[in-house]
Amino acid sequence: MALSEACREAIYLQKLEFEIIGSCTKIIMYNDSQSALKLANNDQSHKRSKHIDVRYHFIREVLRNDIIEARYLS
Repeated sequence: MALSEACREAIYLQKLEFEIIGSCTKIIMYNDSQSALKLANNDQSHKRSKHIDVRYHFIREVLRNDIIEARYLS
């Protein structure tokens, strides 16, 4: 999932910002895939999503802990 790679990079930059400035801003990730956002925000597991691995759970954890906010961009 491209969203997981973008989240990892954004979290790295957020930590770097904190080290330099001493504070950090909340990251808003824009995604053009409604299905990816629904899957990341949904706590239920489906037969079609069984193949998704650690990256999927990483995104869920990041969204649940309010580290990053994901929004749909058409």
